[in-house]
Amino acid sequence: MTTLASSPLLVALMQTAASLPFFMLAFPAGALADIVDRRRLLLWTQTWMLAFREAVATALMITAARTIRPTAVHLLKTLLTCPPIIGFE
Repeated sequence: MTTLASSPLLVALMQTAASLPFFMLAFPAGALADIVDRRRLLLWTQTWMLAFREAVATALMITAARTIRPTAVHLLKTLLTCPPIIGFE
């Protein structure tokens, strides 16, 4: 992140992007786990993680060309953090 922007705020937002989904999704994920079949929930979250890991890999390749914005990196980090919270990985 420091190669994209030297702002301390943007660097600190990476940690926020990693921890914010936990605080937002912990209780709804617990209720969802009680309602939905766990195997299907795990399959869904693993598929979600695969898709977003591919998006992150693509973003890293774009970053190598320096054409990605820091906000896109924060968004991808946040979306990649959500499935393990929901799927209780």
